[in-house]
Amino acid sequence: MARKEPVRSRLVAIVLLAALVSMSAAPIFASSTSAQAPPRAPDPPRQVYVGMYINDIGTFDLGTGSYSADFYVWFRWQGNWTVTADNSTVLSLIATASSSQTGSEAALASSGLPTHFEFMNGEVSSRSLIAAQPHFNGTAYNFLEYRIHGTFHVPVQFGDYPLDEQTLSIQMEDSFYPNTTLVYVPDQGSVLDPSVTAYGAIPGLSYVHNSFRVYVVNHFYNTAFGYQVIPGGNTTSSYSRFVAQFTLSRPFAASVTSLLLPVGIIIALAVVCFFIDAEKFEERIALLVTAVLTAVLLQVNFASTVPSDGQFTLADRVMLVVYAVLALGIVIAVLEKRIRREEHPETILWLDRFALVIIPLATLIALLLVISPACAIRSCQLVG
Repeated sequence: MARKEPVRSRLVAIVLLAALVSMSAAPIFASSTSAQAPPRAPDPPRQVYVGMYINDIGTFDLGTGSYSADFYVWFRWQGNWTVTADNSTVLSLIATASSSQTGSEAALASSGLPTHFEFMNGEVSSRSLIAAQPHFNGTAYNFLEYRIHGTFHVPVQFGDYPLDEQTLSIQMEDSFYPNTTLVYVPDQGSVLDPSVTAYGAIPGLSYVHNSFRVYVVNHFYNTAFGYQVIPGGNTTSSYSRFVAQFTLSRPFAASVTSLLLPVGIIIALAVVCFFIDAEKFEERIALLVTAVLTAVLLQVNFASTVPSDGQFTLADRVMLVVYAVLALGIVIAVLEKRIRREEHPETILWLDRFALVIIPLATLIALLLVISPACAIRSCQLVG
């Protein structure tokens, strides 16, 4: 028995040594194995096709840039119904809720990939689920559709008033998934209802032909909405934004007439005064002052029809031309009064002829330079 003790001691020592060697070698083999394994590539973002059918547009308030809209929006995508769960999981919702199809669709919609959408330029007053169908009609596409009613806002532009155009848009993003997980793709089947494009559908404005379009942009935010405090979180974020927009304009012929007809009458008053004999200075000045007062009232009328937001409109620029021409007429009339007719009859006659030519000619050239850019844009749209 005394000889077995050393043997046992040696065996225990050998076993302990082998265990230590295996434990120290394990991290080495693990590190070499992990170093050889290629890193897993990130999953590409899921593509969701988005379409819109705009059913109705309410009264457009030019003062606030707000309008109501009633429309359908649908989503179509391939693959799993959600980001993580496969379609067998969501299909079980239908089986377990066969007694209530409405409840089944509501459960499906709440778990759908694009269901977290929100509108960036408006508030939704009602949101009704129309359809929620995985593998729509036996295809590889999932389908989700809603009917939306809400109030939306756009910036109004009066730089070319009364030949101005206003672009109405509906802008939508996913409130949960950034563009690294979900990207929108515009469905070219999006359309406007004929009731929206019909003449007179929106009081005072008409639809610009072929102006409706849908597109997608990546909207950058210089914030991560609080996620940057989490270790490894981003400091910025980008989301896919779907935009449906179309353009409204005022009736071209009526707008041009309402702007140029009063201006033509005012300039005609200024020209007519130079047919009056130069010795009748009071009659000339009375006519010119009447033209100035008429121009002021006309500008006040134009200003009263648009919000007072500081924008310098096309009507304001036209009225500046009118004021300049009337000022020129007053200067010529006063200059003729200062000249003695007996000593310089030819000078007075020349000034009268100069005024009769230069006033209408200068007005015409100035108005063409001021109005032609806005008219060119509208003319191209009418031709298109």
